[in-house]
Parts: sequence; structure tokens; C-alpha cells
Amino acid sequence: MRILVDMTHIEIGSIHASTSIYVFRILNSIDQIKRKSFVLLITPSIENYILKYHSEYQYIVFPYTTDLVLKYKKGLSRIIFQAKQYRKIVKESQCKYLFIASDQYLYTCVPTQAKKIVVIHDLKAIKECSILTNIKYYLFYFLLIISSYKTIAISNYTKQDIIQYFGKFISHKIEVIYNSIKLSEHIVCPQNISEDLQYILYVNTLQKYKNIQTLLQAITLIKNFNYKLMIVGKPTSYWTQHAIPYIKENNLSDKIIHLNHVTDEELHWLYKHASLFVSCSLKEGFGYTPIEAAICKCPVICSTCESLPETTLNKLEYYSPPYNAQELSRKITEVLSSPPTLSSRTKISNLFKEKYSPITQCQKICNLFNQ
Repeated sequence: MRILVDMTHIEIGSIHASTSIYVFRILNSIDQIKRKSFVLLITPSIENYILKYHSEYQYIVFPYTTDLVLKYKKGLSRIIFQAKQYRKIVKESQCKYLFIASDQYLYTCVPTQAKKIVVIHDLKAIKECSILTNIKYYLFYFLLIISSYKTIAISNYTKQDIIQYFGKFISHKIEVIYNSIKLSEHIVCPQNISEDLQYILYVNTLQKYKNIQTLLQAITLIKNFNYKLMIVGKPTSYWTQHAIPYIKENNLSDKIIHLNHVTDEELHWLYKHASLFVSCSLKEGFGYTPIEAAICKCPVICSTCESLPETTLNKLEYYSPPYNAQELSRKITEVLSSPPTLSSRTKISNLFKEKYSPITQCQKICNLFNQ
């Protein structure tokens, strides 16, 4: 039984994106002997990366990525062309199953000879955009699910979201399999960061829906704030146009440390040494970072948006509603002055390690192929 793993959403610049990490954790968890059954469908830009780090896998290069095709195909004609080539390559691979781990590319909704198992992370695309874009993505997700043998939802929240939008008649196709969590085995202090620094940690994309603004507002409300706010995330237009002006207007510059990029080893160190981790997100299909922080035994405060109470098992500290800076500032002060005991944090850490073990989650996915 051969299984084709779609990695056409991964470019060399997005190796550390959440959907990329999702796939690589699965590949790393597959039994060495069984890896012969898996074939990777990859973009040209990551071919050398695959040869270096995953050489035990066979692979096929997909030369019709959007960036390459845009040179001579645009709009609907591009998507149709990509879909035809995608379907052709899948057929020629002679794989029985096609595993699509990213719900981002429109050409993947085309029916294929291989049985499709698709992963849906969230439905942001049909909730937040213009009417025409919402319709386009509604049709995409509908076709993606209908053409699939099984659909994996990364949380019960996401499963219910799918059923709400597309109807109960597809519920038999949907299996809930949580994301896996694995931190680097090594720990390295980031350059120019003092090892005795006291800081509150925020790790997330700096987009509006991740709600960094409420955290900044909460910090301004805390009197005698003696910590640094460590923000890890690549700059975005929202960060530069909204967050930075707020930081300057409220004289927060000397309280903020912004790290554009950290290695896995440095991120582990930051989780482990933080006085507190805060996640104030408005939308989460799963929510990696609060769970990762808790595994490192860091006290965690997070919002109660969407899937977070479910995936964090209601074991952390919470505040609500997500936009309430006053409530968040009160909660930060409370947890900093009286943090959870080391014993309770250790129990939570062990619980999360077991529940989100990559080997466990990978086995659940492989079981779908065996069905």
C-alpha cells in the first residue's frame, strides 16, 4: 500500500510554518520500516532539504506551484491547469491513498484516483473575507470534503464548525485527530538575552486575529510592571501599522523585546524560563503555543476563544472575553503574584506530553489508511 503525502504547500521559506511542522512531525514519527510505503509530493524549492533531512523517503517533484505557474497562467485558468496536472501526477504515482495536510490550495479539491484523506485546520477563509472570497472558499472546502475518503479535523471545535457550515450528512467522513506537539530536545539561550531576565512571553503570528493589541493594552494598565514583554513573531503589516504605533504612544518601547525569529532550541529556552506565557488569540483551530509553554511547565494564561478550552483540557488559567484588557491585566497580576505550584504544572506537562505525542497522533492517522 503506497501513500502519497501532499507537501505542495511547503516552500523553503515556510519550513517552520505550522502546517509544515504538522507534516514533518508525522514523517518523523512513521516507523522506519513503513517509510518505504510513503511517497512525498514536494515543491522544487525543498528538494535539497528533503534529500538532506528525509532521504529515506521517495519523492516526486510538483513543478506547478502557484509562483511558477503565475508566469503564464492567471485566475481560474491557473487553478484549472494546476488541478489537471495535480490529478495527473497523483495518478502516475500509483499510490492508493493521497494525504493532504494543508487546506490552503484550491487545486487539491479535484477528485483523484487515489483515496484522499484531507486535514482541515480551521474555516477562517470562509468567515472573514469578502462575500465573493467566502463563496469561493465555501465551494473549495465543500469539494475537498466531498472528494475525500476521510476528513481529519484537528479539534472537536473544528469538526462542529465543519458540520455547521456543510451539514450533518458529511459527519461520517470526519475524524478528530489532534495536532502533535514535540519540542526540541536541546535548549539554547537566544543571543543577547540575559539568563536572569524576568519576562512574560508571547509567541504567535503578529496578525490582528491573534490579538496582540489586547496584551499591549493590558501591560499599560499594570502599575509597577517590572517584567519585560518578550514577543516572538515575524513582523506583519498589522504589527508595523498598529502595534508599533501603540507601543510608542504609550511609552512601552523599553518594556518590549521583539524577536523576529528564533530557532527551535531557543524557543524551548524561552518557554522554560518565562515567568508567564500569554495567548490572547481570537481564533484558534488548535493552538500550539499555550500547550508547548505548559509542557515546559510555564504558567499559562489564554483566552477562551474557539478550540482553546478544549485542546488545553481546561487545565490552564483563562480570561474572558478576549478583548477585555482590564480582565487580562487583572489575571496577569494574579498569576504573577501567585503562580500555580510546580507540582500542578508538572502534572499538566505530563498530561499534554502523553495526549499530544507525535507517535500517538501519527498512529491514529495511519489507522485511517489501514481501514
